[in-house]
Amino acid sequence: MVSPGLDAGRAGSPEAATLEHRPEHEASAPLVRAAAAGDEGRWRELWTGYLEFYEVELPDQVTDMTWQRMMDPRSGVVGRVALLDDHVVGFAVAVIHPTTWSVAGTCYLEDLFVDPVARRRGIGRSLIEDLLDVAQDRDCSRLYWHTQSTNPARGLYDEFVAADDFVRYRLLVQPAGPTSQGADRLQRDVKKQP
Repeated sequence: MVSPGLDAGRAGSPEAATLEHRPEHEASAPLVRAAAAGDEGRWRELWTGYLEFYEVELPDQVTDMTWQRMMDPRSGVVGRVALLDDHVVGFAVAVIHPTTWSVAGTCYLEDLFVDPVARRRGIGRSLIEDLLDVAQDRDCSRLYWHTQSTNPARGLYDEFVAADDFVRYRLLVQPAGPTSQGADRLQRDVKKQP
């Protein structure tokens, strides 16, 4: 899900100190690039803020695997980071996958988060615009995402495209492979999407 997030800029962090005292009119333009191995620590801080926003906890192995997939060029998972003054202040994680609606692939923006101290500086917009370029470079015919109906970032998202009227249904399946821990095979979670 795409989120503006909460509380990722920890007091006393170099990023918070640099950004909190910088007047908005002096802010530099964000730079967006592929996530690199040296970004892992900061990405994990922001990832934690993202999960807190959605009030979810994930096992460490899921976070570890997400990072590994972002670092693997053979994976369909794409990790992008946004920087202000050489500090990582946001990220986007997308999944490139085939679709039955086009001969080209499609790009699903699964996660987007911007450090609260860096908001309102065009970072979310830059991350989405960057993913449009990534999608085009990877021969995708569409970029799509979903978010909570109450997400304050919807104002930005609505500037790109109006929300459609589709409803999302999710069936959570416990994998049968080595990651299975004997939980119920199927959990049902139906959620209305705006």
